[in-house]
Amino acid sequence: MKMLISRMFKDKNYLSLWELMMTKEPYCLEYKNILHFVHIMLVLPVSSAVCERGFSSQKRIKPDVRASLHTDTVEDLIWISVEGPSLEDFDARESVANWFTQGQRARRPHYRGMGQLRGIFCKDPGAAHTFV
Repeated sequence: MKMLISRMFKDKNYLSLWELMMTKEPYCLEYKNILHFVHIMLVLPVSSAVCERGFSSQKRIKPDVRASLHTDTVEDLIWISVEGPSLEDFDARESVANWFTQGQRARRPHYRGMGQLRGIFCKDPGAAHTFV
């Protein structure tokens, strides 16, 4: 296989070479076993940075002294932290309104809707995460 690649596919880049080898006959049939390992190699992450970000988020969300969070809640918060929007792009109004009205009991018994929340957030759309 090494000889074949070095002789016939010098002009191919890395990804197009493996795409060709995995999809075209006779290569995909002749080198089926080794191409299975190549496929596994191509989908493995090159670094552990994503895992490290996840562990950092977990330490930030659930430190040792905060043991009352349920596993599902911690998992949801980690997903939001790693995959969610940045704080600058996130508009909390809808989430706050949902949080006020959802749940087994009303969190704010005298809550009347988004009209009350308008005065809580700054008027400046760029500073929506700060309170007045």
